[in-house]
Amino acid sequence: MRWIILVLSSLLIYRTALPEIPISIDGQFAVTTIQIGNQASTIEIYAAEELQIWIKRLTGTKPLIINTSQLHETPTLISIGVPESNPEVRQKLNLPIDLGNEGYKIKSFEAENRIIVGAHSANGVLYGCYHLLELMVSKRTELITADLDFIFSPQPNFSISPVEHRSQPFYPIRAVLEVNDPDWLARHRVNMSGGEGIWSGTGIDDGLGTAFQYVDSAQFELFQDLTSQERRQKIENLRNRFDSLHKRGINSFLFMYVTGEPTEALIRNRPQLLGKPVPYGGSRNSVSYKPLCWSKPELHQLVTDLVEEIVVTYPTLSGFHLRCWGYETRSCQDCPQCGGQNEQGQKLLWKLIFTIIQAGLKARPDFKFYISGYDGFWLKDPDGSYAARLPRGTIFSQKWGYDGEPTDQPNVSTKLLNRLGNEKHQMIILSHEVEEVMPLWMIEGDLFVNGVRRFSATHQQPGLAGFTIQGAEVGLGQLDRLISARINWNPNLDHLQLMRDFLTNRYQVESAELTLKSLRISGWVLSNYFTDYAGTLTITGQYGKGSAGFATRFWDIIGQSAVTDIFSIPDEQQADYAVNRLAGLLPQMQEASNLANMALTRMNPVNLETTYNLKDTKHLLQMWTAFFESRLSLAEAVKLGHKGGKVPQVQDKLSSAAEYIRSMIPLIKSIKKFVPVFGYSRLTVETSLVEKLNEEVTLIDNFAPETIIYQIDDHALNQVEMKISELLNFPNPMRDKTTFTYQLSRATDEVSISIYTKSGRLICQLQDCSSRKGYNEEEWNGRDQDGRQLANGIYLYKILMKDDKDQLPAYGRLAILR
Repeated sequence: MRWIILVLSSLLIYRTALPEIPISIDGQFAVTTIQIGNQASTIEIYAAEELQIWIKRLTGTKPLIINTSQLHETPTLISIGVPESNPEVRQKLNLPIDLGNEGYKIKSFEAENRIIVGAHSANGVLYGCYHLLELMVSKRTELITADLDFIFSPQPNFSISPVEHRSQPFYPIRAVLEVNDPDWLARHRVNMSGGEGIWSGTGIDDGLGTAFQYVDSAQFELFQDLTSQERRQKIENLRNRFDSLHKRGINSFLFMYVTGEPTEALIRNRPQLLGKPVPYGGSRNSVSYKPLCWSKPELHQLVTDLVEEIVVTYPTLSGFHLRCWGYETRSCQDCPQCGGQNEQGQKLLWKLIFTIIQAGLKARPDFKFYISGYDGFWLKDPDGSYAARLPRGTIFSQKWGYDGEPTDQPNVSTKLLNRLGNEKHQMIILSHEVEEVMPLWMIEGDLFVNGVRRFSATHQQPGLAGFTIQGAEVGLGQLDRLISARINWNPNLDHLQLMRDFLTNRYQVESAELTLKSLRISGWVLSNYFTDYAGTLTITGQYGKGSAGFATRFWDIIGQSAVTDIFSIPDEQQADYAVNRLAGLLPQMQEASNLANMALTRMNPVNLETTYNLKDTKHLLQMWTAFFESRLSLAEAVKLGHKGGKVPQVQDKLSSAAEYIRSMIPLIKSIKKFVPVFGYSRLTVETSLVEKLNEEVTLIDNFAPETIIYQIDDHALNQVEMKISELLNFPNPMRDKTTFTYQLSRATDEVSISIYTKSGRLICQLQDCSSRKGYNEEEWNGRDQDGRQLANGIYLYKILMKDDKDQLPAYGRLAILR
């Protein structure tokens, strides 16, 4: 009795000073109780446990959890649940119907010291509890926005202001494609994990042909490469993983390439199921693989049995992620039954997809399916007839841009979205998660937010279900993960304030502002660079073996082949373009680097890890600055060569480039945390990057400047110089067609116009274009080489003027907007 009187007297004093709802007093008295319904679901119970854990972290006191049939003895009550399980929610919280399945409402009743969190579903209850905790974190840290990733210490005397709030997600699917911490996913309202199991990216251990590893039935013993003990351990780990996700309301999808490389045991024991060997360097033996033959009835029966066994083995697995993509799909080559990539092959592959789907639904009628690679290299569906036969609610995906490149142009086909939406299917857009400059990280929050907001923020685009979570788990790359998760819930969120508060929480105001500015500048610089590699690497595959194509991994833009590409720049105009582009990017990256250094000197970090994160940022930006310096020096050397410069001049530029490259090596070694891509260890990543940089230094140190110095003879000087001028296209943006116009300084043998995606993929080439001296024009219908209408977005184009042994390119950009 005495302690109750003490609590009440303390509470009276506390309420007099602060007319708020108390959560803790002096860190000694549990003044709060959490209440759930008698019939609370697993997720509702988990939500209560999360409230309990986080209130303990915030205050030092641990509230009790009771059900509605028990009396609470504390002044403050937090009651949570759905109307069916909790009478408090049913009687006191008027839940609007339009909250939907995952929306929630939070309302405080100050006179009773009561807070109620209610929703129409258990997931909504969980998300409402996290929102309530975020309000507490905001109060504790005195920041405008807050996240449970913020860092704080317990506050013994803690209260919360009166609250009445409702929220629901803008996008129904908030997905991640890597195996992430379930707690982080739940806290950030992610409800789908689409890359469960192994994702090697090769189809060796993550394909339908090796999915026997997920079961331990005697029926499949002949096809197993793993021992029974290994399989049982794998099965136990996966079950625990799926159970953990299910407990948090997250749908899990087991990833499988269709069809992937068969197990060695299957190849050995069922050779009649296989086609002829197909060359592929990514195979198990790095030479070729033997693909499964899609036309075999025995294969379809085996797949049916395997799928049913997988579904039964994992009761909490939500569905399959079936990926048909490139070589990993593994067609029979020159097989008259399978047909390869022709119409017959497409038909058989779809038949196999439907075999998998029918078997999954037979084992569990609510089993779900996610298909990636749809309407691409495989699984073509020009009239939508196959999609119309799929179960309603099937999830599809399309990459952001053309290969997840860092851009604010998602380039999503609204026509495809509408078609799938009309069939009641859903499309998620794969963001930059696995396509950044790994193993480094860059902040793409601005790009992501701008891209998402290109779609209406007031009503949902039919068929568009959301964007995958992007960003690194290490360093300040965490910012991207936080922003992309929050923007999926609310596209109108003030993401800059969230970034600012995240950094202020770790480094205090002055250092946070400097860091934020640094990260935003560097993000835009790198995005700008990757649109065309600043002219130093060809995006068309023309002049050197180091062509980057549409990759953005750091390994692809350094090394001997990358430098060889720069040395192969074909003419002075292209070299001048590269010099100008790099000269424009370099000062901005230098500014970003300087700001990061200033932030480091003025920070007041909350712990050692935050210090390391900011030091990594400093080293990364210094490294990028040196990278741009080295590329500028190399481009200047090539430009001098095309102008017939002297050997000492060219050699000075080469020596300067080598010094900048050398300076990158200690910076690489100073980075504490790399993005854990491909499962590589930190040492492996560092070693591989340093080796490629040393390749560059060795090549440049032993390079003969004379080989890139071109002699200008009198005959060439007397000829009319090849020149393309006044290049443009109209209209721009175009809708159905556009006309390219250009001036040629002289008549030429051949003119072609090539259109590329921003990431460098050739999609159309116009041959035999007008090539007379003076004004010329050429019309284009906005379709690719196969006659397909291109999606909205930004595209690059190149006009190439050829004459005998000479050729001259010019470049432009166009937009498609329908």
